[in-house]
Amino acid sequence: MIWTRNAHTVRGYCIAYVTAFDKHWNLALREVTEVWTRPKKRKTVSLLDADRNSTFQTQRKIRPPPITILKVTKSQEVCSRKVDQYIVRGEHVVLITIFREEN
Repeated sequence: MIWTRNAHTVRGYCIAYVTAFDKHWNLALREVTEVWTRPKKRKTVSLLDADRNSTFQTQRKIRPPPITILKVTKSQEVCSRKVDQYIVRGEHVVLITIFREEN
């Protein structure tokens, strides 16, 4: 489990297998489940929402993974997505812990 940060606070966490890392703690991850919080009301329309109505969307070969909203509070929403491979820059890493899922 890798906890990540943004400019002001802890952004969220990733549950993944660490494939590689270096002295700066840049991480290469695989089989990633990313969970993060974002403001509920965004000032601008996200690029994904704008692209859904355009014809350019049908021409793209690579589509971003779908985002699932897990929880909505008054000012924030908790989002999740699954990605096959992911690279995290070392300056965004807050904490790395061993996560064992109970069966």
